[in-house]
Amino acid sequence: MSQIKIIKQGRLGRLADTLMKPVMFVLQGNFTEVPQRTHRWNNQHLNNYNVSQLKASQIIIVPGDPEAKQRWFGFIPLFHMPLFGGWTKFVVIKPVDEVAEWYIGWVAYDALGLSKIPLQGAVRVCVGPRQGQFFGLNAQGKQISLRLVGEGRIGAAGIYRDIPLL
Repeated sequence: MSQIKIIKQGRLGRLADTLMKPVMFVLQGNFTEVPQRTHRWNNQHLNNYNVSQLKASQIIIVPGDPEAKQRWFGFIPLFHMPLFGGWTKFVVIKPVDEVAEWYIGWVAYDALGLSKIPLQGAVRVCVGPRQGQFFGLNAQGKQISLRLVGEGRIGAAGIYRDIPLL
């Protein structure tokens, strides 16, 4: 497999995340869990060629959540807004082998992408109405094996409440 060039989150993205944090707490409907950080400025779009290079055996496939609503209401990203009926189910994913820094990517029916946010350890990712596929890359852009370690719902995350939500 060839490497995927990772465009890392810059200072402007980190600043925007900081400014959005209070808003995201309100939109998720609670202040006890780490808020979601999936924003346009944190996503690196991929193409079909990038995804075709991934090893299927290292991709996690997550079935859709039948309770999840549509992703968008016009141009408004409902899936980020549990307060307004957005997605609440999440799965927890982490690398099989410990790595100092890694990035999570996804293949959905309407999107291919990679988060620019560096991760250490586990991450929570929201589950929409359709199947999603998730993959991991190390800091050098090489694919790593992942494993599913749990699931939950925003607002009732329990032991997963402090894990980043993307």
